[in-house]
Amino acid sequence: MPAAAVAAALLLAFFSLTDCDSGPSQKLLRTGSCVGCNLRNAALAGADLSGATLVGADLKGADLSGADLRRAVLQSADLRGARIDGVRFEGAVWVNGERCGAGPAGRCRTAALQRLLKSGHCPRCDLHSATLQGEMLQAAGLPFARLPHARLSQADLRGADFRYADATGADLSGARLRGADLAAAYLMGADLSGADLEQAHLRQCRLIGALLNDAVLKRADLFGATLRKASLQRATLRGADLSDVDLSGADLSGADLTEANLTGAVIDGAIFQGTLFADAVWIDGRPCMAGSVGGCRQPEN
Repeated sequence: MPAAAVAAALLLAFFSLTDCDSGPSQKLLRTGSCVGCNLRNAALAGADLSGATLVGADLKGADLSGADLRRAVLQSADLRGARIDGVRFEGAVWVNGERCGAGPAGRCRTAALQRLLKSGHCPRCDLHSATLQGEMLQAAGLPFARLPHARLSQADLRGADFRYADATGADLSGARLRGADLAAAYLMGADLSGADLEQAHLRQCRLIGALLNDAVLKRADLFGATLRKASLQRATLRGADLSDVDLSGADLSGADLTEANLTGAVIDGAIFQGTLFADAVWIDGRPCMAGSVGGCRQPEN
């Protein structure tokens, strides 16, 4: 074989091997496009991804901190758990197909989000994957809004209206939701760990698989809510209305249900290790005795 042909074959083999071994991150950096790629936990901090096409990309847990995503297309991408601090999003197409306007680094400011921050109200708005950590949104009006996978940790949402809103998978950890109205809201898989929900209205709320560890739900109204397989470890539910609630498979280890009303609640498979039930009303409508721990002790007939 002529030397030139050998060299060409070796060069082709090298590039084929490089393409096979490069992985989606290298493909993205090389071509600026990675539609539907698996980029979970990818290390892309500080990368120049301006104008990149990332439609439908899985970016869960990826490190994008400080990256340039101006004019990038992120429609239908999954950014759950991704680090986006310092990211530039101006002109990018966001997860929900809306354009990011000018705003601080690490935050995509869509028109709907700008409206919410300016007026405090955005009924029926599409705020999919919105970044609102630590924002002051007291008494915000968000009935019927779409907030799946929104980042609302440590936000001040006292007295906010979330009736019928869809916040599936949203991060509300440490949020201040005292007195908020979340009636019939969808919060499946949402993280409400450490959130303050004292006197919140959660009637008919869907909280399947939600995290409510260390949450404060004193005197909260949870009538008819669905909490199947939810985690409420060490949650404070003193005086809460849990009547007709579905707690099947829920973990309430170490929770405080003192004086709570559990009349008609479904508790199949629920975990009550170390749970306090003093003076609570049990599922049969009868009172629990003082000192009830891990279960409801009732007076003998």
